[in-house]
Amino acid sequence: MRLGSAIGALAGALLLVAGEQAALARDPAAAEALFRAGRAAIARGDWASACDQFAESQRLDPAPGTLINLGDCKVHLGLLASGWASYHEAADNLAGDARLDMVKRKMSAVEPRLSRLTIVLAPGAPAGATVARDGEPLGPASLGVALPIDPGTHAVAVTAPGRAPRETTVEIGEREAKSVRVMAGEALPELRSQVPPSPAPGPSSALLGTGAAIGVLGVAGLVVGAATGVMTLQRKSVVQAQCPDQACSPQGLQAAADGRTLSVVSTATFVAGAAALGAGVAMMVLGSRSGPVVAPTLGQGSAGLLVIGTF
Repeated sequence: MRLGSAIGALAGALLLVAGEQAALARDPAAAEALFRAGRAAIARGDWASACDQFAESQRLDPAPGTLINLGDCKVHLGLLASGWASYHEAADNLAGDARLDMVKRKMSAVEPRLSRLTIVLAPGAPAGATVARDGEPLGPASLGVALPIDPGTHAVAVTAPGRAPRETTVEIGEREAKSVRVMAGEALPELRSQVPPSPAPGPSSALLGTGAAIGVLGVAGLVVGAATGVMTLQRKSVVQAQCPDQACSPQGLQAAADGRTLSVVSTATFVAGAAALGAGVAMMVLGSRSGPVVAPTLGQGSAGLLVIGTF
């Protein structure tokens, strides 16, 4: 099979997997169950569990009502900035909805309680210096601006090329506003490169590039094969549940048909991926040294050794 044809086949399989995963990601039934579980958790006073369940419900099926409840439980736990942000996101999706005024009142009640942190990068910072707050990078536009933040302890880190990383912590309370000025760490000793100039590209460079491309194709095939294999097992479990005594429900019949298709895709892509990976590795090794190279090959129903080199 030519490289272009193989890439096209694997690309089609990857699109199939992506479509399946997208369908699995949106699950209104599970989202509704989690929403109800969150409401029950609030009723018994378990606000932390409620927040987790509302957040997962929102991920599976976004809805303004879920965001309102998520904002309520975050505010109850003292995560004021996070709750305020949830209210804002809900309000953005409630145009013309009777709940909009209620959400605006919640935002107005929380806003005076917000904590705000201003981070300033000291003048003279080296080019390429970056600032992160609690592990999340901040763009230049975020520096020097009083940004809402949940009360508590926060880490501010600065990194720059050729400089040691520097980190500081800031403790901030409810309704408190703080400003912190950060700077890059001390310069690191200059390291002189001992790497000799790269030789002009030759036939071995081309072989390395081709081997790498085929190897990447092989890895993609293995990933697709593994993913569709997992989906096949999922369909099998549905068939077992929906087909008692050889009598299948419509769901069972659909799962059986899907399982057969996914099984074919899994086998084909896994075998093609393994073969491409073996050939790619062999070509890369051959491109880096002289002499014959022996690599395993796999095919549907067969196995062998691939020998590449000059004799």
